[in-house]
Amino acid sequence: MDILRRVERSAEAAVQPVRPYVPALSRFLLVATFFEDSWRICSGWDVQMNFMVDERGLPIAVAASFLVLNVVIMLTCSTLAILRKHVPIAITGLVSVLAAQCLAYRLYEKSSYLLRAASIAGALLMLLADSLASARSHRAVLSLLPPLLTSTPLPAASPAAIDPFLRRPTAKPLLARLPRSAGSLWLSVGLASPAHVLLAGRVLLVTLCAGFIIGNEGAASPLGLLAAAVALAGAAMVVVGFRVRSSAVVLVALLAVSNVAANGWWTLHHEHPERDFQKFDFFQTLSVLGGFLLLLNLGPGGLSVDEKKKSF
Repeated sequence: MDILRRVERSAEAAVQPVRPYVPALSRFLLVATFFEDSWRICSGWDVQMNFMVDERGLPIAVAASFLVLNVVIMLTCSTLAILRKHVPIAITGLVSVLAAQCLAYRLYEKSSYLLRAASIAGALLMLLADSLASARSHRAVLSLLPPLLTSTPLPAASPAAIDPFLRRPTAKPLLARLPRSAGSLWLSVGLASPAHVLLAGRVLLVTLCAGFIIGNEGAASPLGLLAAAVALAGAAMVVVGFRVRSSAVVLVALLAVSNVAANGWWTLHHEHPERDFQKFDFFQTLSVLGGFLLLLNLGPGGLSVDEKKKSF
C-alpha cells in the first residue's frame, strides 16, 4: 500500500504542471487511430478499392460509398470529439465505424483486434462519461443562479401572458429556452449516468491488457512474466476502482513502452509487408492510452472502491 501511495503522489506531482492540458491531449490521442485510418484509406485508395471489390465482392459504387462514408464519419466525429461538441453523436459515429470495419474486413476473426476494439470502445465511453459529467455540472450551476439571471421577461405583454394579480409580464426561465445538448438530454431522460458509463468504460478499457498478456511473445522470460503480472494486477484494480489513478499511471507506462517496442512501424521499410499492420496497431494503442489519460483526469467515479472508502 505504501508503494501505491508513493506512486500516486509521484503521479500527482508529475501531472500537476500539465494537468490543464491533459484533457485535450487525451482526446487527441483517443481519436488518433481514426485520423490515421482516414489517411490510410485516402492515400491507399486503389488498394482499398481493389480489396473491397476483388476480395469482398462488392460492386464498385458500393465499395466507394463505403470508404467515403467511413472517412467522412471518422474525420467529422473525431473533430467533434476533440472540440467536445455533440460528443454522444460523435461517439456513436466512431463506434459504428469500428463495427462496420470489423464486419467489412472480417477483423472479427482476429482476437487481438477484438480486444483492441473493445479497449477503444472503453476509451470512447470515458469521453462520454466526461461529457455527461460536464453536462450535469453545467445544469447544476445554472440551477444555482439567482432568478434574475435565469429568467428573462417576455418581449410583449399579451393578455395571456399577464399575471392577473401582479399585472406584469410573466417570466420564462432562460434554462427552458436554451437548446439542451445531447449529453443533457441523455441525463434528463435517465438513459445514462456518468458513474455507470465510467464503470463500463473501465471494464472495456483494460481488455487491451488481456491482449498484452496473451500476445506477449516474451512472456516466458522473467521480465515478460513480471510485465504480465503488473498488467493483470493493474487491470483488476482499474475494474474494481481501487487506487485507479496510480494503477492507470503504471498501465500507461507499460503500454507506452510495449507499444513502441512491439509496433515500431517507422523502423521498417515503406514496402515492408508488416509496416501497415504495425502502424495500425500502434495508433490503436495510442487511442487506448488516451482513454487511460481521461481516466486519470476523471477519477474512478461513484461506482468504485475508492469512492466507497470515502463513506467510511
